[in-house]
This record gives sequence, C-alpha cells and structure tokens, in this order.
Amino acid sequence: MSTSSESFEETPTTSVEGMTETAAGGEIPEAVTEKPPRRWWQKALTWLLIVLLAFVAGFGVAFFALYFPLQREATSMRNELSALRQDYEKASAELETLRADYQRAQEALTSGQLDMVLSRLISNISYARLALITKDNLTAQQELSAAEARLKDLEPLLNDPQTMQALQERFKTIRNSLTSNPNKALEELRLLSENLARIRMR
Repeated sequence: MSTSSESFEETPTTSVEGMTETAAGGEIPEAVTEKPPRRWWQKALTWLLIVLLAFVAGFGVAFFALYFPLQREATSMRNELSALRQDYEKASAELETLRADYQRAQEALTSGQLDMVLSRLISNISYARLALITKDNLTAQQELSAAEARLKDLEPLLNDPQTMQALQERFKTIRNSLTSNPNKALEELRLLSENLARIRMR
C-alpha cells in the first residue's frame, strides 16, 4: 500500500522535471503582436495626399511647360511692338518732312503761277493802253477782254476777295469808259497796271 503511494507520488515529479528540462533546454518563442487594423479615414487621408501630390506635380509641370514659353513670347511681342513704335515715329517724322516739302513746293508753284498770270495780265493792260493811245479801239477792246479772262485765272491764286472785288470794279469802269471817255479809261488802265505791279511785289 505504501509502495503504491510512493510510485504514485514519484510519477508526477519525474514528469515535471522532464518538462522543466525541455523548457530549459529549448528556445522560448517570442510573443507575436498583431498590428491593429487601419481605420477608413487613415486610408482616405493617404489617398488624398497622393492625389494632392499628383495635382501639385501636374501643376508644376504645366507651369514650367506653359508659363516660360508664354513669357518668352510676350517678351518677343513687346520687343516687336517697341520696334514697330519706333518705325511709326520715324515714318511720322518723315511724313511731316514730306508735308513741309510739299507745302513749300505748293507755295512755290502757286507763286510761280501767280507771277505768270500777273505778267500776262499786265502785258494785256499795257497793250490796251497802247492801243487806246493810238486810237485803235478794236485792239484795246480785245486786249481788255483778254485781261478780264486772265483776271478769272488770278482769283484762285490770289485768295484775296477784297482785292479781287476792287480789280473787277476797275475793269468794269474801264469797260464803260473805253468808248465814251477814253482819257478816263487810260487813267483807269494806268492805275490798274500799278495795282497789279504791287500785287506782284508782295
């Protein structure tokens, strides 16, 4: 009875020692810790950051691809505009010079035409006076008619309405006095010739 008890008591002791030896001789495995699952807002934040970085990168590429060429083009256009402005100013100055030259040429032409018309007009008046002195009324009337025609050519060149009116009135007086009062006609022709000479000397 006692023997059985001792055997019963020894069996667990041996088992425990074996287990202790096995545990002591073997390696103790490390405890595995599982990572907690990621929440949905963390995933959303990650994707948001990815999209934001992609957007910024795209914007940067577009900025460098478009802005600098446009800037160069704008600079080129400004330079062209400046060159065009300079050409315009130069052309304007040349145009003003041409206008001044044209004005002087026009004045010279008008002066030449005026001098020519006055010379012919004075010549007609002189022939009319000579014909009237020699009693050649027909020639005097012809020269007076020619002088009146020259007077019409003188009007646009003279550009002096008062002087033209005075000359026309003197011609009318000469025409009315040519046959009725030759002496008065001669005096009026002399005065007319002097008037024309003064106009020529202006």
